[in-house]
Amino acid sequence: MSLFLNCNTGSMQKVELYYLIDKQLDDVLAKASKILAGKPSDVEIAEFFKHSAGVKRFLVHYVAHSGVQKFLSQVPDVEYKGSRVFDHILSLPVLSPLISNTRVSRRKALESIKVAHNVYATIFYLHQAET
Repeated sequence: MSLFLNCNTGSMQKVELYYLIDKQLDDVLAKASKILAGKPSDVEIAEFFKHSAGVKRFLVHYVAHSGVQKFLSQVPDVEYKGSRVFDHILSLPVLSPLISNTRVSRRKALESIKVAHNVYATIFYLHQAET
């Protein structure tokens, strides 16, 4: 039994579906790795979560195995807004205690990206083992 082919594939060919799954996983892993390795902008972080949500929806639709579905449920669904306009004002030393919420939000977003990366990497390796 295939882990990655769902009966909902319709007219999509098996080879095409395997390629698309591989491409989706490869893309999301590359974006997560780039973010985790550098100092990403708020826009990059927000775009990652949008991309991740699309990949997750795609995989939920096409993945057949309940174990892989369980992994997918561990991918965080985050709506990251990024820094606010007033963050520059709040960065003044007198007001620095007020910016901790933004930093926590960014830190949690990066932690969520790490979790997503680990889950997608596990699914990618399972997919590679099957192909």
